[in-house]
Amino acid sequence: MKLFENMTQARPFIKWVVGKTQLLDEVRKSLPLDFASRQHITYVDPFVGGGAVMFWILQAYPNIERAVINESIKRRKAIFVRLRKWSKRF
Repeated sequence: MKLFENMTQARPFIKWVVGKTQLLDEVRKSLPLDFASRQHITYVDPFVGGGAVMFWILQAYPNIERAVINESIKRRKAIFVRLRKWSKRF
């Protein structure tokens, strides 16, 4: 992630026992080799949790145009809904 060496990286703001932070290297390895050059990418995360994969992939691959996330735990879902509304102000 050399593109973001001088930037503050977004990281999960919720520590979750079953978090995916430790799996980021495996996620990276599973992506197609030309993923960074593909266009019209939509990232879908059905179990966003604390957002480790989402924050990483959206920073590492600026070619992702859209993100669709889901969360089954209502309190965490409410946090992401509030973040989305808050981010539209800026």
